[in-house]
Formats: sequence, structure tokens, C-alpha cells
Amino acid sequence: MKLYEIANEYQQALTTLHSIDEITQDVISDTLSIIKDDFETKAVAVSSFVKNIEADILAMKEAEASIAKRRKALQNQIESVKSYLLDNMERTGINHIHSPYFDIKLKKCPSSVEIIDEELIPDECFRVKREVSKSFIKDALKNGVIIEGAKLIDDKMRIDIK
Repeated sequence: MKLYEIANEYQQALTTLHSIDEITQDVISDTLSIIKDDFETKAVAVSSFVKNIEADILAMKEAEASIAKRRKALQNQIESVKSYLLDNMERTGINHIHSPYFDIKLKKCPSSVEIIDEELIPDECFRVKREVSKSFIKDALKNGVIIEGAKLIDDKMRIDIK
């Protein structure tokens, strides 16, 4: 039986048992206890499934970190070898090498800007990004401030499996 089916059965039993006039509390408790045990057993199975998926995700994250580390090492190796080639081509004055596989050319880089002292840069040179501060809004709403376009949501529930 599925978890939602057990939950439906529990609700139906609760409604039915409370509608019977001559029934003792012990009978109600015993009947609901059996269904509750089934529900709890199924809930544990569902939670175990969640835990297995979480373990898979953790293993994937570790593999991703390992791959990212290897990729970064290879990127650094490329930059090191390119720097080595550039230095030696500049030293020899050789600006172009042709091979059957590819051409190697020294190219002048486009202009770039180096900031020497940010304090001396005029305000019109700065970008301002407009971004909503949810933490500020949350604190304000909790303190009774009315903010149009925002509301505090407190009725959400979540599952915590530990």
C-alpha cells in the first residue's frame, strides 16, 4: 500500500470511528494504532529512499569536485606552457611559426584597464546593481513594517530527516 493510501485510510477510519456513538476510546486508539504503525513503517521506507538519494548526491558532488580540480590543474598547465612558449618566442624574435597542423602567432592583446586607486575613480564610472535584500525585507516585516509587494510566509512545512 502506498503512503497516501495509508494516510487516506487513517483519515477515513478516524472520521468513521468518531461518528459511531457507542464506541470506546480504547477501540478508537487500537484501530488507529494499527493504521498508524503501517503509516510509520511506510514513512521510514520513504525516508530511507530519500537518504539513499542524498548519499548519491554527495558522491556526485565529490566526483564533481575531483573533476573540477583535475580540470583546473590542466588549465593551469596550459597557461604555463603557453607562457613558456610566449617567453621563448619573444626572446628569439620569432613572431610566427607555420606547421601542417596549426599556425602559432604572437598577437598584441587588446587594451585593458588597471585600477590603481579606486578611491580616485569618479562616481559616474561605477555600475550600480539594483538588488532586492530579502533579509532586510524579512526583518522589516517581522518588526511590523508594511512593505508593498512583499509578504512574510510562515506556514510552510518541510521534512527534516536525520
